[in-house]
Amino acid sequence: PEPQLARWQALRAGVVNLWEFEAVEYWYAGGWAQLMGRNETGKSSLMALTTLIPWLADTSSDKIDTLGRSGKQFAYYVRPSGEGDRRDSDASFYHGWLWVEYGRVREGTPEFFTTLLYASARTGSGNTKLTWCTSSGSRVRDELKLTDGRVVLAPKEIHAPGFDQHPSAGAYKQVLANRVLGGSIAQLESIGKLLKVTRQPKLGAQLKAEFVTAHLRDSLPELDRSEIEELARGWDQLDQLRTDLARAQDATTAIARFERDAWAPWAQALLRLRADDVAAKQTALDDITREERKAEKKLDASRQQTADLETAHERARQQVATSRAEAEALRSSSAFREASSRLNLAEQQQQRAAEARRALDRTTTRHEKAQSRASDSRTDLDRAAAEQAAASTALDTHEEKVRQAAHTAGLSLGAPLDPELAQQRCDERRTHLRAVLQLVSQTQRADQQARESGKVADVSRKTAENAKALAEQSWRDAEAERDAVAVALQSWAPSEVATMVPGWTAALPRTTDLDGHIRLSQVLRSDYFEPRFQSLTTRRERTQAHLARVNETISGIRREITELQQRPVVYPDVPTLWQRRNRSTADGAPLWQLVNPVD
Repeated sequence: PEPQLARWQALRAGVVNLWEFEAVEYWYAGGWAQLMGRNETGKSSLMALTTLIPWLADTSSDKIDTLGRSGKQFAYYVRPSGEGDRRDSDASFYHGWLWVEYGRVREGTPEFFTTLLYASARTGSGNTKLTWCTSSGSRVRDELKLTDGRVVLAPKEIHAPGFDQHPSAGAYKQVLANRVLGGSIAQLESIGKLLKVTRQPKLGAQLKAEFVTAHLRDSLPELDRSEIEELARGWDQLDQLRTDLARAQDATTAIARFERDAWAPWAQALLRLRADDVAAKQTALDDITREERKAEKKLDASRQQTADLETAHERARQQVATSRAEAEALRSSSAFREASSRLNLAEQQQQRAAEARRALDRTTTRHEKAQSRASDSRTDLDRAAAEQAAASTALDTHEEKVRQAAHTAGLSLGAPLDPELAQQRCDERRTHLRAVLQLVSQTQRADQQARESGKVADVSRKTAENAKALAEQSWRDAEAERDAVAVALQSWAPSEVATMVPGWTAALPRTTDLDGHIRLSQVLRSDYFEPRFQSLTTRRERTQAHLARVNETISGIRREITELQQRPVVYPDVPTLWQRRNRSTADGAPLWQLVNPVD
């Protein structure tokens, strides 16, 4: 226990290895202590060992006899007394401690003071050695150790801070009087005499009425009638407070029952219903947003495809323009015109050479025929010679024409006309012409591809415009759903969370970027549901704990009522040996100053 007052008060007391106690300790509450238990359990012995003996430093029989008689010796508590004693009598040495701890608060710091008595005796010896000790600051079972395991320590084995061993009981009493009472040994003994009478376990056995009457008359002032009436009114007010407390407890129980059985289920059901609606709205909004994002992605893809097609169209258009320019340049070039004219001349020359070969073949045939007929007819020979000369002349003429056509076509022919070389030169010129025609065909195909790319670009542009229109319509639908969710939140929100609605509305998505965005259901759960649920749970737990404490209090009161009902009724005697008088004219001090003296 810790001290609470600025004056000294008893905090706790205990006994170590005395009588039948191996180690016992009890605590005071506000300077008061109540020992409860069955008969013959040591209540009176414990009170006798820890009250008058450590206060008066006296182990006389009248200080320790719990029955109000003389004759019991202190050695009875140190070593076994003989037959009928329940303690072990095999040891040769017995020793033990009794102690009382006092405490007070001074300048906000607790102070402790402990009084101790060490008693020892040997078997067969009639003497009991007493050692009186005090301890300032050190507390029993903390710095001040009276035992080492199950072995009791002697005073010389204790080295706790503030522990003092006094040479005599008088020196011990002087330290106690100075420290606790701030007075003399006489004051200490006067209080001890009063305690001896008022704290005797069997008070009615040897009650010194004159002594008690004299001290009570000196200590207690006369009661004023107004004080008695004020006390009666105070009791009436306490009864009224008790009644009000009972009503408040009943009302609390009814409210808790209503909250548990009616309000909490209704609130949870309503909250779950509203949360489902909000979750559905949120899901619809998420679906719309997802569709919008898909449309945006399609629109971006269409735009990218359109851009790619436009780029390809531009490249094709440039290629077409380049091919057209090259074709035009080729057509307009003198080499093309010269090659065309030479090709034509070469073809003409080829035709003439073919005619010349045919003529030569015919001439040769005729010459052969003429030679075969030479023997038959000289005339035929002459005619054949004439025809041969004509054929040679025709051949020369044709050869000249071929050479002129080759020259016009830009072909170079040898001095002797070689038909095969002329044919080769014509084939080469025909190959170049086919290449030119192929370039013209490629140019025409590029024009066709460019026209087709333009058509595809128009289709893609129309698709992109449709996707953009769909995205705008989806966003308008999303904004409408968002406004609907905000209105639903505003209409659903209870009054205690009305201030949170703007924050919830602001938390709704405003763009298509939902990365890192917190769902509205999560915001509602974290801002409203979980705190409200935690508050209701905590309130329910507190109510249940309060109900448990109330039930425990009721059970304790019922047990006390049962015990009181079972006890016999004891009527106090009418006071006949004293009479109240006025304290203003009497000498002395009040009883509370003697019982609880001020430092």
